[in-house]
Amino acid sequence: MRMRDTSTEIRPECSPNSAGTAALEPFSLVRSGDRAKLPPGLTDAYPMSALQLGIVYHTLSGEGETPYLNSCGSRVRGLELDLEVFDRAVQDVVNRHAALRTSFDLTTYGEAMQLVHAAATVRREVHDLRDLPEQERERRLRADGRRPFDLAAAPLLRCVLHRLAEDEFHCTVVYHQAILDRDSLLRVLDETLSRYADLLADPGAPAAAPPSEMFAAYVAAERAAIDDAEHAKRWQDHLSGYAPKPLPVGAGGAPAHGSIESPIPDGIGDALRELSGEAGVPVEDVLLAAHLKVLSLLTGDGDVVTGVPMRPPHGSYESHVAAGVFLNVLPLRVDVPGGRWLDLVRRVSGQAKAMLPYSGYPLARVVSDMGGAELFDSMFEFGDTPLPITHRIEPSNLALSTRFLQDPRTGQLSLALDYRRLDDEQAMVIRDYYFATLAAMAVPDARHDTFSPLSAAERKRMLVDWNGPVRDYPRGCLHELFERQVSRTPDALAVLSDEVELTYAELNARANRLARELRGLGAGPESVVGVFAERDADLVVTLLGVLKSGAAYLPLDPGYPEERLRYLLDDAQARLVVTRSHLAPRLPEGNRRVLCTDTRSADIARHPADDLTPLSTPANLAYVIYTSGSTGRPKGVQVPHSGLVNYLNWCVEGYASRGQGGAPVFSSFSFDMIVPNLYTPLIMGERVCMLPEELPVHELGSRLARLAPFTFIKMTPGHLDLLSEVLGRAEARNLAGTLVVGADAFPSRNLANWRRLDPDTVVLNEYGPTEASVGNTIFHTERPAERDLLPIGRAIPNTTMYVLDPAMNPVPVGVTGELFIGGECVVRGYAGRPALTASRFLPDPFGERAGARMYRTGDLGRWLPDGNLEFLGRVDDQVKLNGYRVEPGEVENVLATHPAVARSVAAILGEGSQRRLVGYYVPQAEVSEEELMAYLAERVPGYLLPSALHAIEAVPLNANGKVDRKALPDARERSGPAAATFTTPRTPMEVALAGIWEDLLGVAPIGVEDHFAALGGDSLLATRMAFRIREDLGLDVAMADLRGSRDLAELAGRLTSSAADRPADRLADR
Repeated sequence: MRMRDTSTEIRPECSPNSAGTAALEPFSLVRSGDRAKLPPGLTDAYPMSALQLGIVYHTLSGEGETPYLNSCGSRVRGLELDLEVFDRAVQDVVNRHAALRTSFDLTTYGEAMQLVHAAATVRREVHDLRDLPEQERERRLRADGRRPFDLAAAPLLRCVLHRLAEDEFHCTVVYHQAILDRDSLLRVLDETLSRYADLLADPGAPAAAPPSEMFAAYVAAERAAIDDAEHAKRWQDHLSGYAPKPLPVGAGGAPAHGSIESPIPDGIGDALRELSGEAGVPVEDVLLAAHLKVLSLLTGDGDVVTGVPMRPPHGSYESHVAAGVFLNVLPLRVDVPGGRWLDLVRRVSGQAKAMLPYSGYPLARVVSDMGGAELFDSMFEFGDTPLPITHRIEPSNLALSTRFLQDPRTGQLSLALDYRRLDDEQAMVIRDYYFATLAAMAVPDARHDTFSPLSAAERKRMLVDWNGPVRDYPRGCLHELFERQVSRTPDALAVLSDEVELTYAELNARANRLARELRGLGAGPESVVGVFAERDADLVVTLLGVLKSGAAYLPLDPGYPEERLRYLLDDAQARLVVTRSHLAPRLPEGNRRVLCTDTRSADIARHPADDLTPLSTPANLAYVIYTSGSTGRPKGVQVPHSGLVNYLNWCVEGYASRGQGGAPVFSSFSFDMIVPNLYTPLIMGERVCMLPEELPVHELGSRLARLAPFTFIKMTPGHLDLLSEVLGRAEARNLAGTLVVGADAFPSRNLANWRRLDPDTVVLNEYGPTEASVGNTIFHTERPAERDLLPIGRAIPNTTMYVLDPAMNPVPVGVTGELFIGGECVVRGYAGRPALTASRFLPDPFGERAGARMYRTGDLGRWLPDGNLEFLGRVDDQVKLNGYRVEPGEVENVLATHPAVARSVAAILGEGSQRRLVGYYVPQAEVSEEELMAYLAERVPGYLLPSALHAIEAVPLNANGKVDRKALPDARERSGPAAATFTTPRTPMEVALAGIWEDLLGVAPIGVEDHFAALGGDSLLATRMAFRIREDLGLDVAMADLRGSRDLAELAGRLTSSAADRPADRLADR
């Protein structure tokens, strides 16, 4: 409908009552035992609806500064402000609507009740703003009158009037959300201003009669729906298997709500109406489909749920005429698959129609039936407003509420935002996504799964501006870069180990002689030579010798079992192995030659020591390294010189600019974390310190401290945590110019532990898979960490990072997608696995070079607003427990923030329906598992609470410094968090409370450590508990005490303190 100007008239537009249903008798919904308790002066009383109960419960719990305190205002022009007439108009409207004369009582009766009073006088304020500047006027219009209400006293609204001119004023209605929904509020405001205009024109104008059906009919209908098992089953089926997905969070930080409103661009409205006609659905369903598509784009998932206000048909009550909280916002779930826009619109419309017959079932029951988790953080609305609204303040716990308002020309889009979670920039981007989606829908037969809402500026920012810069690094093979360094610093120390020291000239000569021997045995470009060696100076000679021969090396750890060695050698087709005589017997038999460098040392020494004529090129392989495969078969990653050299050039630029002490090698050379520590010093004239194989991990700190200072050290987060424990403050500060942490997610807690010892050393977080030449992004940790896991930063030079959706479109900032890596770092593929290579190494649609490829990492990530990337886990690493998607890392990170926990890890144990989440922790102070479980319960949803917590002495690490989950000890079995430490009630008050809980929750036995909400207690049951405490024990209990008590014991303690021995007789009877 067209918006109207109130400068000439204010007339309500109301449909006549067509319900045709018999009115409920007053007080007919009140239990017989409660009727005698009702106070005089009431015209009706009835139970609260489920939504009202939740609103009132949370209000009384004291959450927020002004919880559920809403306001809405409209400017009136062409009418003088006559306060006496205005008061009469307001009173006529109050007399007409029972909701405006309603108060609430949660504890006096057997259930929470709303009381309709025969009379209620609205509080009215008047403020004169005529002499104030416009900016101050606008502030006052939104601020005045916003004080909390006493929910036990009607009416729960007030009028605030602002004089703006002699014939202009502003009217704001401030109200509590428990009495009016948005449509009812607009109706009340419109009726008030219309009645005021009528009385000014004719003081004798009769008041409108009350609606024949009041809000009580709605409550009765809701109760009937609750009693109908089909309603509950239908909603459970509708939401079965759904895992809530939050909207992307921006910078946020503002403790307020707000909105942005924009007209829909010209031409879109006509196209949407055409699509509506072609699809045979209302325009509202077309807009709903657009909203769900935007949510799908923002969450990176096609399984989408949003809140949709649903009203059962008018046949049972007059929600279109009466005032009240008729709005039942329910979770509409729609799968947004591939296909045409036309198909999507029809799919959305069909799903909405299918759920409409069950729209009387309250949201609170849906949430409770689904386990208590929040099901959506967005909402869709469609409608019109009967008069121009100058401002509206409606705080919500939703991140985003999308409202489409009708207009005969273009229409309007309004986005209500929680600025604690979304910032202004993100809000404007989301608005533009809506407009782009609506514009795309103008072509109904186009496919929506290939649609991207990103603007050209956004695409450039993600694909160009936030990616690695172009660098003209030195080219060549790795060993050629080493040879250039030899010519510059031949006498400098190159390798230091317990047994030997080698200068650059000595190392080069030995490697050249070995390379000639290897060429004589058939080594050359594209051949693979196994290196079965220990971590010492000879290892460095061997690796360089293989590279100089033109071949690629295959690292073979002496600790590997024979079967794994056989698999690696056969799969990589290695026909030659370099080792030493004491290791050779461990090699599996096979059709391959074995060169023992110690027994053949004299022959090798006869070869010339000068550099060889190069045979390999940057495109040839440098090494083949095996990583775990999802099928159980390790896969060999073929790494060419080109990407490796690009990475090492970056290491020289980014890691090695602070100091001249080289780097230590202390990890297995079958793990590519060795690459920067081993090769970077050798191409810049510094030393490599080879730490022995037998060095226990707990002695690593003392050995590093003796060899320090280093230029840089790359290590895992597990190593950094270990060093934080074993090093002193002076040792930590002297350790290295730069610490590079990689190969695993980097918890911010680990960084904080290190910073307590060493606040100044540069600490970098590096990310990169083996398939992209070791490292690809870097994050500088100068500022305090704001997240549990540190971001992985931005791409290094000559590298591109993409976050893509399943259609290979870049996803918006903050949206989870899969990480893809392009540029010079991308390796050749997997040895002997053409199909797997083709599935993981894809043509780069954004690359500028012909034939460019990108690697599909299988990792999840997202862009942060500042252009850094955040790692969010694995595509295939998620599990579901009890229907919920669970990331064990989230439990790990939260548990690790407890001051008594040094380190933590979580694991999924068991199979099938027996799977369970178990937490492990290393204590650094005395703490009980019950305390830790309570700590978690305050910070994570119920479905993320472990079934057990288990104290361990240390988090086991494998040879590569990563957490070894297979080595975690067996955790004790228990059916729930408190089962292993159940404590029976001890005091009379605890016994009494436990009995009430058992009755209300249907759970027995109840222990003193049990938490009401964790056992399934919701706001409805909490109010029933308050009633039972009052009836059984004679005690009044505040909602804040119920909500704030950690467990039964704490609540019993609070009640005992307030009782002052008054309930002793009643308690003794139990």
